[in-house]
Amino acid sequence: MKRRSRRTRGLFVTGTDTGVGKTLVACAIARALADRGIAVGVLKPAETGAARPPGSDLRQLAAAARDRGDPALRAPYTFRAPLAPWIAGALEGVRISPRRILACFRAIAREREFVIVEGAGGLRVPYARGLDGAGIARLLGAPVLIVARDALGTINHTVLTIESARRQGLRIAGIVLNRIRSRPDPSIDSNASAIAEITRARILGTFPYLARRDPAALARAAHRHLDLPQLFATIGLDAGS
Repeated sequence: MKRRSRRTRGLFVTGTDTGVGKTLVACAIARALADRGIAVGVLKPAETGAARPPGSDLRQLAAAARDRGDPALRAPYTFRAPLAPWIAGALEGVRISPRRILACFRAIAREREFVIVEGAGGLRVPYARGLDGAGIARLLGAPVLIVARDALGTINHTVLTIESARRQGLRIAGIVLNRIRSRPDPSIDSNASAIAEITRARILGTFPYLARRDPAALARAAHRHLDLPQLFATIGLDAGS
């Protein structure tokens, strides 16, 4: 893959809610980039519901990206309680520092060509007083990829997330609808077109429900179902080999 410049770039992956498949889609994109010869780094600023560091999300991301770097840089905050990072951190007497997150991002960026950052839950999930997912995306200067559940109710959640991102001056790299169920509901026939018409946001495609979810299978599904050339161009990478 040709590089447009040597400047390290990043992508902040967020969701319209928890459990919509952010990690799944982030892993698929990470492996697709790694397969093109890009040295991909990963960062999970705060992972909750983890019995011990590194958490499951980070392990999956690192494996997909082939990133064997220091887990302490890639998951600066790991908490046991499955709650918003601000709340989970408070239970353990830990205050999340934006400076530490930025320092970790920069350290990974010195090692790798591109950094995929996975947020916790949705864009407005709090990490600390006055700091949410949108604030972290701004802090890192990364465009936002929004992952949404392809099911009934997603139009409202996705439109609100897009509007929030725009109000806060974030650049949206695209929207991915993820089918989280093997038996989808009738809304799948109209979700993408309705969101695109209402928001004029770029829908990159619908990620299918997969029984097999190893990194290679995820990357194949991303190539088949997502507009990866458009995404790569948006984040500053050429899609050609």
